[in-house]
Order: sequence, then structure tokens, then C-alpha cells
Amino acid sequence: MATAARSLLLPTPPKPSSHRLPVPSHFRPHPQRRGRGHRLAASSSDLTSFPDPAPTPNGVYVPWAAASPAAAAAAIDVDAATAAELRENGFRSTRRTKLICTVGPATCGAAELEALAVGGMNVARVNMCHGDREWHRGVIRSVRRLNDEKGFAVAVMMDTEGSEIHMGDLGGAPSAKAEDGEVWTFSVRSSDTSLPDRIIHVNYDGFAEDVKAGDELFVDGGMARFEVIEKLGPDVKCCCTDPGLLLPRANLTIWRDGSVVRERNAMLPTISSKDWLDIDFGIAEGVDFIAVSFVKSAEVINHLKSYISARSRGRKEGFTSHKLLHNLIWLLDNNLISCSRSICPSLNAKSDCHTQWLRHHIHEIFISFTSLVGRQNCDCFIVCPSDIGVIAKIESIDALKNLEEIIHASDGVMVARGDLGAQIPLEQVPSIQQKIVRMCRQLNKPVIVASQLLESMIEYPTPTRAEVADVSEAVRQRADALMLSGESAMGRFPEKALSVLRSVSLRIERWWREEKRHEALELQDVSSSFSDKISEEICNSAAKMANNLGVDAVFVYTKDGHMASLLSRCRPDCPIFAFTSSTSIRRRLNLQWGLIPFRLSDSDDMESNLNRTFSLLKARGMVQSGDLVIALSDMLQSIQVMNVP
Repeated sequence: MATAARSLLLPTPPKPSSHRLPVPSHFRPHPQRRGRGHRLAASSSDLTSFPDPAPTPNGVYVPWAAASPAAAAAAIDVDAATAAELRENGFRSTRRTKLICTVGPATCGAAELEALAVGGMNVARVNMCHGDREWHRGVIRSVRRLNDEKGFAVAVMMDTEGSEIHMGDLGGAPSAKAEDGEVWTFSVRSSDTSLPDRIIHVNYDGFAEDVKAGDELFVDGGMARFEVIEKLGPDVKCCCTDPGLLLPRANLTIWRDGSVVRERNAMLPTISSKDWLDIDFGIAEGVDFIAVSFVKSAEVINHLKSYISARSRGRKEGFTSHKLLHNLIWLLDNNLISCSRSICPSLNAKSDCHTQWLRHHIHEIFISFTSLVGRQNCDCFIVCPSDIGVIAKIESIDALKNLEEIIHASDGVMVARGDLGAQIPLEQVPSIQQKIVRMCRQLNKPVIVASQLLESMIEYPTPTRAEVADVSEAVRQRADALMLSGESAMGRFPEKALSVLRSVSLRIERWWREEKRHEALELQDVSSSFSDKISEEICNSAAKMANNLGVDAVFVYTKDGHMASLLSRCRPDCPIFAFTSSTSIRRRLNLQWGLIPFRLSDSDDMESNLNRTFSLLKARGMVQSGDLVIALSDMLQSIQVMNVP
């Protein structure tokens, strides 16, 4: 379509006073029209193995998919590990339970991350309790690069530190061993130098005032235990009664007369000032989930979601200022973009100086760009909802008191059994876990079982039989995901730990199907409108049909992921192929039970979608003629049963 020439006013480069950047033709606004525009393929999460770049007018080189929308529409993205599993073992072999790995010093390298992705990691977790933001930025971008270059769909979850009482950094030491009978000092003194041996800094200024002689301190959910023997001003002397390994920034829980002391904890804010800075960082880096520590009520979840929504207002998928920067740098580095010298005549397009100039002015470029092309009639944008899910971590007595309202408000829940077990009697943890898992499924929220699943594998290559039984129980309860913490972050055998989770999940899931243990769980109505009610009934019926007919897979075409989530809630025997045009929705669906998310540009014509899907999947060896599938669509609210032609 012919379009009048437009120019984009850029911020002042280092030497020239002012320059203008010709706007590529695929960036120019189009007249208002009905239907969805194609999505710009230069999103940082879509840059996957382009052929030779094709030039466009104005001398700007763009990726093949952006230069050829028709070719881009014919593509389909699927996780490389899942595709290989389907080709080798067929539908029924696919794992339904999702796996989360905490990334730490043991797994932050590119090779280690790839090994985890190949081994079945669906979500990479970064814990803001440890490391600085630059370190976490490197991990997040390494995961994104892995997705782009190797064809994975690993989501990123950022876990906030929370404002509960915790220890300091142990003077830079990776850990410290507390032995039985040793006297340690817990101090609120601040120091710029490392503390002497057996002195631990505590982050809470009122710590020495709140504890009493005879109180017990549980470290990291009970990994070590101390008894308070004396208070000396800001210092609290304690005797180790249960030896254990002390890790930097481990949580401290105070017990008195057989119950947890929670008055002061209840007064601390759920989201600290540091957490808000970390949340801003996570939004800027485009993480998929933010897990909030020590949630006490639904109010904090609603507040955070409103904040994310406000920060994300006007964001377009693939074109947040951060993603625009990532795209520009990526395109420059890969020779897929050639900038006119009128942008910055004194700079070479490939020079570090030019890259730094782009970094410095990227926000202004983004504002100028969106002002030029407009926010409604440019077909290189798709408006998407706030695409960061908020996960509520259940790890305190306060959370248990407000459990249902917290689950309602959140986008998912984590059963953080370590810290939870430090606030309630240990024997109550299994029943609380089962209650949370069932409630989350009833309310259609993904649930993660976390903490100490394979704790012994931090040091040993084989888990205990009790740990295997614990993992099996979580899978049998039909939790959406299992999470490794220290096992993958700092353990000696992260890949083996992940392999244990994968193999146990597969075996228990297969046993469940072989025994035909379809639960009699009556799922409650979660619809908020008549249209949602129709979708819910379609999904309930499709799951029953899938089990009764023994279909090979359920296909669901979804714009926002909601219908795929409803299907996952039903836990059918067969895998669920979820097709969406959104890269961020695709990654978020990778957290939910049984979903195999694909990125596929769709249309309102169901027959066209199905024919194209069958053709692309058959070409990849992922389906065969004669396979029986049920197909659903949230666009048409339809259901079909058919054989693959």
C-alpha cells in the first residue's frame, strides 16, 4: 500500500545536533481497518533462525518474517524438546506436569541453561534474594536468547525477596555450617566489612527487642535451629540446638512456647522498597511471572496487578522500550538492519559507540516512534493485556487465613513448604498442600509445589526414597508444576535432579492413566459471564469426550489462553495442543498442566486453521494421518471431532 513518506525525530546523537530516521515501510501506519494486523516479527522472543535478510525501501534491512508476512503466517513455533519427545514416543508419552528450575551459580551458564531446557525445564526462576540485578539481567537474557536460537519456550519467573526477617550475606561466603552446641551471635549492627566468624547480620532493626531468652530461631524453614540464651544490646547470642547449613539471606522464624511469634512479621509490608525496585526491573526485562513472597492477603496481589497494568498500559507486544532496544541491538549485531548514516553520520552502524547511543536514547526513540505511527492504526502492533502473571507464595499463617481470596486474586499459587513448615506444625504441611492444590484447581489457577522436593540432591547424585515418594504425591495430586530450588541453583547435580522429577512425573502420570483413575472431582463454575460459561461447558464436555473416545490430543485455538487454561483444569488423559499468536501467552501457558503451547498466526476460519495446523505438524512428524483429535476455538466457541487427514 502506498503511504506518504514520514520521518521520525530522534534524540540528539553524540556529535551531530539533530537527525531524522526514515521510517521503514512496514512501520508506517495504515488506515483504520477491521481485523487483526500481522505482528511485527522483530520481537526479541520471535527472532529465530531467519534466512538472508530482505531489503526494504529506505535502506533498512528487516528479518525475513517481517519482510514476508505471508511466509511468517505459514510458520509454527513449538518447544524443541517437546517436538522431539512427540516424534520419538507419541502423544501419550508427553509429560503433563511442568517443571521449574531455580537458576543460580550452578546453572547460569549458556550450556547449563540449554541442558536444563533439553531436560524438560518449562520455567526458569530467578530469586531476587541472591545476586544483583545485573546478574539476573544476564540470566533472563540468556534464557530469551536460548528460546530465540534453539527453539525453546522457557518462561521466566522472578521471585521477590519479601520483607520478612532474614539473615545477611554471610560476609560473601556461599554457606556456613552450624554445629550442635556452638554459640552464634545474631546482630542488627550494620557493617561495611565482613563480620567475624559466627556473627550473622539480621536485616530487621527490631530483632533484638522482639526476641526473649528461651525463644527458638528456625533458619530457612528449620534447616538449622538455635535457642536464644542472652541479649546484649543489638546482639543476640544463641546456641545451636539442631545443626545445619546456613545459607546467605535465609529466612528467620521466631518461636515461643510452641508457636510462631508473628506480631512483628504481621506489621512488616509484604512488598518492601527493594521488592518494588526489583518489580520495576522485572517489568522492564519482560519476565513472564512475578512471585510475591509472604503474601498475607488479596489486597497486596490486587495492588501489584494494578501497578503492573498501569506500567504496562499502552505496551504493545514486542515493543516495550526494553524490547525495542533488544531488537535494535540484535538486528545490528546480526547484520539484519542497516541504519542510514543520516541517523548519526559520525558513527559507524556497527560501532560500540552507536550501540551505546541507542541504549542511552532508546526510551525517547520509543516515545517518538509511537507518537509518529499512532497507537490504533498500525498493523505492526497488537494490543495485548498486561502479560505478567502474579504468583502468590503461600508460606505464612496469615496466608492460610485468607487462602481463598488470595487464590481468587492471583494468576497462580506456589506452595512454599519450607517457610510454611516453619510457621505451622510439620505434620500439617501435607494436608495443607493437598487443600491448596485442590482449591487452585477448583478456581482454575495453576499451582506450584515447591521447597525441598529433592533436597538431598544438593550434595548427592541419588535422591532418598522418601523424596521420590514426596514428588510422586505432588504429581498424584495433579499439581500443575514442581519446582527445584537449591537443587538446581547451587547443587552439584542439577541435571540429575531435573531428570528425577521428569522420570517420576512420567511414571506416575502413566500409572494414573493405566488405572483409569478419572477423579470424581466436581469442578465448580468459575465463569464471570455467559460467554465464559459457554467456554467452560465446551471445555468440560471436550475433556469427557477425550477420555471416553480415547482421542490422541485436544487442539485449542486461543487468543488469550483462557480456554486452554479451562481445558488444563479438567486434566484430560491426552495432551492439549494450545495454539496462540502471542509469544508471551505461549510462554505463560507453559506453566499449566498438560498444555503444549504453540505459536501460530490464526484466522477466524476454523477449517483454515485446522488444515494449516495439520500440514505443519505432519511436516514436523508430530502427528500422523488417522490420529483422532478434538478441536476447540475460543474465537468461535466451537468443538469438532475429526481424524487427521
